[in-house]
Amino acid sequence: MRNLKDTYFAGLWHGDMHRGLLWYGTGDFKMSPTYRAPTWSWASVDGPITHPSFGGPDVVWHAAAQIKEVITTPYIDDVTATGQLNGGHLRLSGTLIKINVNIPSLPDKIVRTLSLRGKLETPLGNLNPDSMEVVFYPVAQRPGDVNISPSAGDLKQAEEIFFLPLMYWKDGHPDSWTALGLALSPEDGVTGTYRKIGIVQTYKEIVLRALVKNCRPKDPCYYENYDGNIDYIIKII
Repeated sequence: MRNLKDTYFAGLWHGDMHRGLLWYGTGDFKMSPTYRAPTWSWASVDGPITHPSFGGPDVVWHAAAQIKEVITTPYIDDVTATGQLNGGHLRLSGTLIKINVNIPSLPDKIVRTLSLRGKLETPLGNLNPDSMEVVFYPVAQRPGDVNISPSAGDLKQAEEIFFLPLMYWKDGHPDSWTALGLALSPEDGVTGTYRKIGIVQTYKEIVLRALVKNCRPKDPCYYENYDGNIDYIIKII
């Protein structure tokens, strides 16, 4: 039962925000032609959406990012918590990873899902930041190392893709590990500001550790604040 003291933001409950953010579109969905909600909200799209499997009650997820601020602005005089919005943003603190991909030129295709496979250059996880490759379109026989499912209409329109892990789960076995997070695209001309374009799933801890080690963005245009190690503060609109 939902905690009656919880706060509702653009279709997501604050007390379950990490899971709530991990929605993505399925089937025939598209971005709303008029602004209705921030890109991190399912209310920003028309069509069916779903969430990844979070497992049963015995699966314990751990937060990999901290939600610093959530602000939504009601549309005109609509003061209800569930009405149309005029604006809003989400501020997060976590690890930011720049995924360099070369999306195939598919002028007549809408890229809905990307699967990327990393080329680990050594067993210690020294991964070349430019070595992530698209290995299938639109479906694959087996998952890649990093899999992106869309919340925006066409992933190939994203000139840059970033990954911010939100949650992870492991049970001690090398093959029992999962990380889930947001796929983001920078907002042009606005420092440290992004739009959500999908969710990211990865099942190989060594790949995520290699990405964190080698693919952290250094340019100040990509963050509002950076501690010089692995903690970034960014805004999603």
